[in-house]
Amino acid sequence: IAIHDIAVIETEKGRHISMPRSQWKNKDGEERQRDICHPISSSARKELEEALFSAYEQKINEKNLIFQNDDFEEYKRILVEEKKGIFVFGSHLGNLDLLRSLSTVCRVGVDIQIPVTVIMEIKTSENFSNTLKKVNPDYEFTAIDPKDIGPETVIELQEKLSRGEVVVVTGDRTSAHSKNRFIRKDFLGKKANFPYGVFLLAALVKAPVFYIFGARKNLDALCPKNNVHVEKSEIEFLEKDDRKTRNKKIDDLCQEFAGKLEKFACMYPYQWYNFFDFWNDGSEDKIN
Repeated sequence: IAIHDIAVIETEKGRHISMPRSQWKNKDGEERQRDICHPISSSARKELEEALFSAYEQKINEKNLIFQNDDFEEYKRILVEEKKGIFVFGSHLGNLDLLRSLSTVCRVGVDIQIPVTVIMEIKTSENFSNTLKKVNPDYEFTAIDPKDIGPETVIELQEKLSRGEVVVVTGDRTSAHSKNRFIRKDFLGKKANFPYGVFLLAALVKAPVFYIFGARKNLDALCPKNNVHVEKSEIEFLEKDDRKTRNKKIDDLCQEFAGKLEKFACMYPYQWYNFFDFWNDGSEDKIN
């Protein structure tokens, strides 16, 4: 027997399954829903959930990640051979499960584990972190809430990078805690807001900067293939940079990121998960 349209749903309370449903109307004309099929015992439901969750967690693995002929080898070389940390810009394009590959790709052919620190809202990251650890208990994943970043956090990140770790930020979402701190850049034909803080952070930690974008190559739900694009930034922050030079590089880095995001959003237009007014003019809050 084959059952289609079973959904695995992630919520703040955890993960659960939703069985296929049909809609009907009662005698008062009100719409109702009911499961077409479902387990009738707790043991059967538990067995079904375990099988579905196992398949779900294995959905993205190394064999389903297709790396391109770009700067992936340079990314590995810096981490594995030079043992230097890398500052990564990601986005809301594609699947955040790709973060697993930031450590696993560096273990292909070598016995090394790369810890990853992600700057993201803790409310969002808690379930995400738990999911990653279920998939790989050895996965070293740390989340830092943007609202908690201060001088001590910058020092902590610099220490992590000096140990050869990876720090990840997303560059396409302005922070709810600092809405008046953004840079406006051309994006898809109109000015858009990009978060100032993440580009400033890149300037402060002074690590090699890479952009990583991952998106589905096909829409096969059972065996999805994911293209992974790794590109190195041309911007390099140096200790000798004065304030004027640093600010110019921050602006250039933001422009470079906007160009990368535009390129991949055009390549995968249905996989950029943006659900707010990205092109708000920000006339009252613009930062110089």
